[in-house]
Amino acid sequence: MEVYLSYEEFRTGGDAHDPEDRWTSYDDEYINFTPKNLFLNRDSAGIWVETIETNETFNRGDTAHLVVIRYGSGNTFIHTEGNWVIDGLYKDPKVATQIAENIRSDAEYEEELGFYNRWGKNSNTMTKPKEPKGYPNYPGVTSYWAGYKPWDGYFESFGGAEVYTLLVQ
Repeated sequence: MEVYLSYEEFRTGGDAHDPEDRWTSYDDEYINFTPKNLFLNRDSAGIWVETIETNETFNRGDTAHLVVIRYGSGNTFIHTEGNWVIDGLYKDPKVATQIAENIRSDAEYEEELGFYNRWGKNSNTMTKPKEPKGYPNYPGVTSYWAGYKPWDGYFESFGGAEVYTLLVQ
């Protein structure tokens, strides 16, 4: 099922230290993100829309719990905090909260290992990963993000896992 999230987003910061220097550094940039509404009909969702695919079935008037992961990314010259990616949309608030807690726990554990100990020159001495935690009512789903983690890299950083409660319209 597809559900459509309308949201607001704006950025602050990111000013050049020396606009005349093409290799200048920049102030950190911050993305402010606010989920507004969930819609079953794409045409009702407005301009700023994210499509969420979910295995759950939602009807108008249902309460949904959105799990959003925030992270930082950048390069040598600038860093942006507040990037976001959607983990999923859930009916059960306990499931959404547990998923957010598991993602936070995993990210903190991986940060303790350090980037080079996981993927770089010392990767052959990597500490064994924690045992995955299962989600209640979601057999086979573990606490590890499936696939590429946008917060995992040399310039990247984990910012948090947030749960938003929204009414489906």
